[in-house]
Order: sequence, then structure tokens, then C-alpha cells
Amino acid sequence: MELNTGTVRPKEIPGLLKICMDLELSPILWGPPGIGKSEMVSQFAGDINGSLIDLRLTQIDSVDLRGQTIPDLEAGLTRWLRPEMLPDQKGPGVIFLDEINRAEPRLQASCFSLLCERRIGDWKVPEGWLICAAANGSDHSDQIFEMDPALADRLVHLNVVADLESWIAWAKTRGNISSEIIAFLQTKPDWFEGGTKRIAEGHIIGYSPRGWVKVDKVIKATKDQATRAALVSGIVGKEAAAEFFLVLEELESYTSVYDLLKADRKTRFKMFPRTLAGLYNLAYAVQGTIKDAESVNAAFELIVQLRDLLDDNPNHLPVQEIQTLAAEMLFEGAEKIDGAIQVLIGSPLYDEYMAKRPEAESVAFSQAA
Repeated sequence: MELNTGTVRPKEIPGLLKICMDLELSPILWGPPGIGKSEMVSQFAGDINGSLIDLRLTQIDSVDLRGQTIPDLEAGLTRWLRPEMLPDQKGPGVIFLDEINRAEPRLQASCFSLLCERRIGDWKVPEGWLICAAANGSDHSDQIFEMDPALADRLVHLNVVADLESWIAWAKTRGNISSEIIAFLQTKPDWFEGGTKRIAEGHIIGYSPRGWVKVDKVIKATKDQATRAALVSGIVGKEAAAEFFLVLEELESYTSVYDLLKADRKTRFKMFPRTLAGLYNLAYAVQGTIKDAESVNAAFELIVQLRDLLDDNPNHLPVQEIQTLAAEMLFEGAEKIDGAIQVLIGSPLYDEYMAKRPEAESVAFSQAA
């Protein structure tokens, strides 16, 4: 069956899950493998300071969810013994039924009463718990069971699409993803998610948000080129790996951000990268250098000087856009350091920066600061 609903971006998911939780509705997240559906639910549980019961339905049997019957000889009855994994106290919390359409039909039937009636037998879901499911669409996997229309009719269907902007926001704030990965995807967005392409071309391996997180671990763990090549190709495929290594080689040829910070203004201008990937990498890397008010001021001096590249910009790069991005991230980091914002705003550098911004952008940036 076709999923005839609109699409939502990952950054919208927390708000939608919270509303479903408050209204005792059961949402189901649809999307390709590797898009981060499980991570979204896990982070939502953390955001509400709640518990997470993560049930991978391909790894359990229907009796594991429904519970076991035991004889009550005195009453002459059989009674249900509640599974240990189901909660017995109020939330907040999330019961997450992952890979629901890859579960065999008997197990899906056991999920029916949990998702639709918030109960299994005599046991009822305590107050404050969200029941949430996730599934892969038929165009992303051929190892799925058709969902019962009666079950589908009782769920809130959220069609989650890969969104680079949402992923980069997560990568900067929570994922601790290296600036090289972010810069690569910022400049080569077509390599962000390729689940549909993988299925269409009959490939085993495809690139995905989850895959790039694994690539990040590899490049942080080893500098050996042969090891990197084997592992990265095995994660995202040889074509994506080849594109990534071309950009990575370019980025590694540039002067490090720490060396740029040490250089005087004249020398630094010659050291600045002159490619899109290089500038994005610099913008994302600067935030990682700040630790106190003094280092914030030094990083801001580098960002202010980026504007000088407008006078030496034969490739027509979006220098001002990247400078604004770097400055916004710097202010985000500075807000977490005592006194750093006050030092920045009171410095001549801030006046220099603001004087050269377009008027509308200056007003917005001033308000944000």
C-alpha cells in the first residue's frame, strides 16, 4: 500500500511526539533504513527525562509481548503474567515498537491492542507513556509484512524524510561529528541519503545519515589510508567513499584552524582555504577551538577576517554566508562560557563585524547576540 501522507523533517519529530503523548495517540515513523528513526525516539525520551523501552520486534516472539498464561488452581482460571519489560508505574516514558512491519503477523496482532487500546489483556499502559512504532516503506525494503488496515487506521502516520539541515544541527550539538564530515555533506548534499537509489540499483550498500556517523568514527580512529578506504567503502559504498576521500584529501591539505589562530592577520589571509568545502570545514571547526573568553575573542577575529576573501574571490564563493554561519555557531558556543558574550559585544571586532553586515542581517544578528 502507498503511504498517502505528507512528509515531516527530523527536527519536527520531537514536537509531534510530544503532542501525541499528551493526546494518547500512537504515532508510527516511516522512513528508509539509516535515517535515524530509532535515534529520534531515543533522544525524545531523553528530552522529556523519561524511560525508554525499546522493543526490536524482529527479535522477540508474540508471547514475549503478550505475556504468559499461568494457572490459578484455587479460582479454576488461567491468568496472564505481565512481561517484565512492560512498565508498571507512571511515566514519562516511551514504549517503542521498532521495525513493526518486519514482525510476523502474529506479533503484529499482539501489538494491535497495545497501540490501539493501550492495553494487553488486563494490563493497561500507565499514565504518561507514549506508544510509538517505526517502519520501513515497501520502496526501502522487500522483507516486510503488509500492515493490517485495521491497525494502520488507528495510528498517526509520520513520513520522515532525510533532511540535511536537521542532521547538521544534530551533528553540531549532539552528535559530536567532525567538521570534515559536515563540510563534505554541506558541499555534496546528494551523497547524504541514498536508500531509494540503493534499492533501484540493486546494491547491498548505500549511504545514509547513520552511515556517515559510522564514517566519522572511522576517520577519528585511524589515519591509515588503506584501513580508511576499506572501512568507509564498506559503510557507504565505493562511489560515495571515492567522493568523500577526494574532499577529505583537499581538507587535510589545508592549514589547521589552530595554526590559523596563531598566525598574524597578513599571513592568515594567505592561509585561508579558497574552496567551498574548505571554507565550510573552517566554519564548523572554529567552534571547537573555544574554551574561555580569550579563545572566543581569538576565534571571532578569524571569523571577522573571512570577509577579506570577498576581495579575492575568483570562484564566487558564498563567503559572507559562511562567515555568518561561523559567527552564529561561535555565539552559540560563547553563550555557554561565563562572560564570553559580554567580552565579544564590547570588543572593536564586534563593531567591525557589524559595520560590514547588510542592514537587515545586522539587525537580526544583533538581536540574536
